[in-house]
Amino acid sequence: MKEDKKTKCCFAAIFKKLGHPVSDKIVFGVIFIEILVVVAASAWVSLLKSRVEREIVSKKVGLVTVKFAPMTGVLSRGETFPVSVTLTNTGETAKEINAAGVDISFDSGAINISNIKCDGQSFLGTARSYSKDDKLFLSCFRQGGSDPLSLEPGQAISLGNFDINLKSGVSLQEVSLAFSRTLVPQVKTLLNLADEGTQAKYSIR
Repeated sequence: MKEDKKTKCCFAAIFKKLGHPVSDKIVFGVIFIEILVVVAASAWVSLLKSRVEREIVSKKVGLVTVKFAPMTGVLSRGETFPVSVTLTNTGETAKEINAAGVDISFDSGAINISNIKCDGQSFLGTARSYSKDDKLFLSCFRQGGSDPLSLEPGQAISLGNFDINLKSGVSLQEVSLAFSRTLVPQVKTLLNLADEGTQAKYSIR
């Protein structure tokens, strides 16, 4: 309470010196705006840091591309359409990883997603594997005691997979899947090696 009064007095004194008496509402309004500015600046710095990290990784060791398999296809009504998430080392050196995760956006009004699971060979442990509203969450890791996975140059592995089914009454001609978050931390540096991911589009028959 003392700090609030102190801050309020400071603002009031500044405005008074400028010849503009100030009310409590204006003081608290200014404080609120300052808080919003600080929050926005923090978010911007975080985003910039993420982009800088990606640029550093891309220049030094190359990125791990994150894609859907298949990237295109035809969804038929009443049929199940399986999709995998793949990780490919596009660099010239091997990359050691212990875990990876993705968040995926989809049209929950057009499709159902089920049977979400991590790949049983590369990643035996599951941290997250569920969908909620219009988001799918999949995070997988190497089980305790396992050596890090060495992803060789040009090698592609499956992170996990899931099934898509069209909802009844859908009138769309196309649906898409898009990555809203991709994370493939390098074992030693914890730098995120993943690119931003590539969108997949499927036509409806």
